[in-house]
Amino acid sequence: MTRVVRGATARPALTIALCLLLAALGLVYTARTLTFQTSSVELLPPDRVYVQRFKHYLRDFGELNDIVIVIEASQIEHAESFATRLADELRRPPLSAPRVTYRVDPEAFGGRALLYMTTDQLADLRDKVTAHRTFLEAYAAEPTLARLVAGVDHEIARRFAGRFIDLGLDDQPARLDPGFVNALLTAIDERLESTAPRPSPWRELFSGEREQRAGYFLSRDKKLLFMLVEARREAGNFVDNREVIAAIRGTIARLRAEYPGVDAGVTGTPALGNDEMLTAFHDSAVATTLASILTLASVVWLFKRVTKPLVMFAVLLLSLAWSLGMVTLTIGHLTVFSVMFMSLFVGLGIDYGIYFLFRYEEEKAFGRTIHAAAEVTARRAGPGILFAALSAAGTFGVLTLTEFRGIVEFGFIAGMSILMAFVAMMTLFPAVLVILDRRTSPRVVLPAATSGGGRRPGVRTLERLTAYSHTILVVTGVVTVLSLVALSMVRFDYNRLNLQAKRTESAVWELKILASGRSAFPALASADGLDDLQAKRDAFMRLSTVSDVVSILNVVPDHQAEKTVLIRGLATILGPVRVAPATDEDPGPLRAALTSLRRRLDIAVREAGDETASQTLASAARRAQSLLDRLQHIGPTTARRLAEIQAQFRDDFMADLQRVQSNLAPRPMTVADLPEEVTRKFVGRSGTFLMQLYPSVNTWDRDGVAQFVSELRSVDPTVTGSPVIGYEAGRMMERAYFEGTLYALVLVLVLAGLVLRRWRTTLLAVLPMVLGTLWTIGLMRPVGLSFNLANVWALPLIIGAAAEYGLNVVLRYQEAASDGGPGLGRSTIMAVVLNGPTTISGFGSLMVARHQGIFSLGLLLTIGAVAGLAAALIVLPPLLRRWCPAERTTTAKVEVRRAASLVVLVSVVFAMPFAVAGRAAAGEPTEQVQAAVTELYRLLGPSSSGSADRRQREEVAAVVLDRLFDWRSMARQALQHHWDERTPPERDEFIRLFADVFRHAYLARMSLVDATRFRYLGDRIMGDKATVDTQVTTKRGSSIAVAYLAARGAEPRWLVEDVRVEGISLIANYRTQFASIISRSSYEDLVKRLRERLREH
Repeated sequence: MTRVVRGATARPALTIALCLLLAALGLVYTARTLTFQTSSVELLPPDRVYVQRFKHYLRDFGELNDIVIVIEASQIEHAESFATRLADELRRPPLSAPRVTYRVDPEAFGGRALLYMTTDQLADLRDKVTAHRTFLEAYAAEPTLARLVAGVDHEIARRFAGRFIDLGLDDQPARLDPGFVNALLTAIDERLESTAPRPSPWRELFSGEREQRAGYFLSRDKKLLFMLVEARREAGNFVDNREVIAAIRGTIARLRAEYPGVDAGVTGTPALGNDEMLTAFHDSAVATTLASILTLASVVWLFKRVTKPLVMFAVLLLSLAWSLGMVTLTIGHLTVFSVMFMSLFVGLGIDYGIYFLFRYEEEKAFGRTIHAAAEVTARRAGPGILFAALSAAGTFGVLTLTEFRGIVEFGFIAGMSILMAFVAMMTLFPAVLVILDRRTSPRVVLPAATSGGGRRPGVRTLERLTAYSHTILVVTGVVTVLSLVALSMVRFDYNRLNLQAKRTESAVWELKILASGRSAFPALASADGLDDLQAKRDAFMRLSTVSDVVSILNVVPDHQAEKTVLIRGLATILGPVRVAPATDEDPGPLRAALTSLRRRLDIAVREAGDETASQTLASAARRAQSLLDRLQHIGPTTARRLAEIQAQFRDDFMADLQRVQSNLAPRPMTVADLPEEVTRKFVGRSGTFLMQLYPSVNTWDRDGVAQFVSELRSVDPTVTGSPVIGYEAGRMMERAYFEGTLYALVLVLVLAGLVLRRWRTTLLAVLPMVLGTLWTIGLMRPVGLSFNLANVWALPLIIGAAAEYGLNVVLRYQEAASDGGPGLGRSTIMAVVLNGPTTISGFGSLMVARHQGIFSLGLLLTIGAVAGLAAALIVLPPLLRRWCPAERTTTAKVEVRRAASLVVLVSVVFAMPFAVAGRAAAGEPTEQVQAAVTELYRLLGPSSSGSADRRQREEVAAVVLDRLFDWRSMARQALQHHWDERTPPERDEFIRLFADVFRHAYLARMSLVDATRFRYLGDRIMGDKATVDTQVTTKRGSSIAVAYLAARGAEPRWLVEDVRVEGISLIANYRTQFASIISRSSYEDLVKRLRERLREH
């Protein structure tokens, strides 16, 4: 370090010029080349099947994740009207949305609309028309309001026979619907009162449920209507679909004034990602600005000057320019992970300048020259600063050892930025200090520690605390024990919705969709043909976690032959009906008909036994009375309105009648008959059919999504889509960060050992790290924190910061013991004291975030920084005085060698991910699996020919599999608790059946794999258990991770007990299937199915 600083300060102007040149080049290169990676799929391992399949679907089907607009209204008709208007607005410029879908209108399918009703709905329609046949024919012959009301009255009189048949008091199937009566009277009354458009009352008669006929996309409870807008990538925009989503929300806001009873919002994968990105970027910008202001203010206040703190901050920003250039050169893009690091970088990167400046000013205060002060600072404080930088960079760098690409890139960028900041503070900063101090008076007074015996109040307070070492240690022990107890109460929240800012629109509407029994985030699967599509759809629908499967089959009516028979029955009644021409309205006959109807309705209400029917009839009676009141005094306006209403009723009747008549001779519907607007969503360019699999469980809950994905993979292991990708990404992130925490602990311990070379002082130096981390986790439950996917990566940062504090205190204590001076070195302690608030400023600035995940990260980091600082400054000094007597052993050469060792070690850590091809060495388990698989491919490879020869080879292959697998263990695990209920003969039979079926399935699967690209990645052995990792490549080019879980018992061989494909246990899948069959039927039925399966082979 001394040589580095000496070289930088020998020609300070040249150093500054070179550094500025590099920064300028980095910024120019970054501005021209750096991109932003917004796709979460691109951050996942590219060899995973669900990633490869999702990318294939993108190429085959186009954009897979639609923007979902959710419309909510008290009456679904209002939602439909709003959807129609909104769709028109979205299709117009400036948005010009390419695809807006909210219904599949059966009327668009040329005379086949009735086929889209269910058989029950068609039967209900047939019964209604049959029941009202006389009434319909009479009105068609005389389409007047008087004839209409008289016809209703006649129907009631004829069918009532003393009791209104629609009251549920008899068993006759033909009933006059009270809802139809109420709808007719309501329509007349409302149209007299207002000229606003009203829906046709005849649709109560000519259709089943209106929303089913109209083909709108509705929730299961019929309270929400869904619109789907095709998402599109926006070039040059960090957030995909930002402008599209903003335009949709603006349009919705404008339409709310016209539809006061309707509410609507935007959700779906693109919207949730858009909202999260925008919130994260906004919060990151605010946090970075706040961290910069607080950090700079803290440094200026402590040094009581402005110039050098400003220079220090400028050097930090210049190092950021270097980092951006390196990121652009090595990775080429930024992600949301790396953007969030900026506010933390301010608090972490400036630490090294603070350490250097404090010690530099202290050495000048002792009378050293400018160059001598810089060199002594490098020699004595340099190792501690280097350790701080390497420990911080290392805790990030170990994340590059994980498999999640997004975290690997984040670890690399963060670690490299820390090292760039360190290099800048040890080269550019000393050079600037030398130039500044040449122009000032050589007499310097250190603000943090005077050259005399005076001490800063903070240092005096800390030194006094060492006198109470016993009390401190007792309190430390109590707090540590309480933290250990609290560890078991800390939970991990996997729900991404809980990370969003409160009242985030996309999250709020997704929760509404979940409450209605659906989700806006389906999984995806595909089929090669219609038969395969039908089989897969049926298999998926049998799963307990699947609520709906949407595919092209949803648009092709089912049971068409049966429906055609029902439609023919309708044709015999409605086909011959013709509507007579319109006539003038006479109020007299209308009043007489209403008076009679009013009397009959009063009787019907009193006699009704069904509460719903009674309420409907009472409403109809009130409407009849309201109409009679209006007709008592008829003026010209009312007469004109009656004539208009009569014409409207006739026109509506004729339109609805003709709509049904035009669909009474349907031709069979096939996929080839569907319009391109429908097929392009579900039929790919390759002819593959897409399925959207909607969950019946909450897939934002860890258990729910795990069960959903597991069941889907039992039908099709290649399923993908948002729930699958989110589930796998969450698992990887959780594993990566916890592995990173473990790696960081080990790395810091090794680094401290290299610097200190004594186990006792090494353990004391890392004690603040251990205590700070433990106390932080212990405090999480009391402050209401849980681990989540946003804050779990706080642990490596907390470890690095606490280790930095501890080691610097220990190093200065050793230096004081070796060279004389106080054990709590003034400049070092004050630097640690100041670095704590600057680090906390960077961490705490995240707490201004609206994004709850970022807020929780800031809170957790702040707690961790305070805990680590307290452990280093309060707990560590008494322990040093008690257990580390002074020894004069430190020399400059040893420090240089240690620093060199640290550089080599961290370089190795950063190089490991790029230099290591496999995760483990091949051992005996791998050798056994490899030998067996090689033999199987030799026996059953393409070179084998002849059916007789093939059968002999399969018999030999069965023997090979018997040597590889532990059938008894696998069968026992697959049956689980049902195993204990079986007799020994039953168990033996089940083992035999299970083994035979598994053998056949395993050997059949081999024909789909490219044997020449089979890779063995090594094994992991823990006692008598081992995992053999392999990677197979299908003949279609997909790479699949396959792990063999083996055990070794009394026999010397390793026997495979389970196989995991892409992390999913085959035995667990079998267990779910077997348990489902047994619960629905019996164990005997399971055995029967296994026998039948064998006979098929």
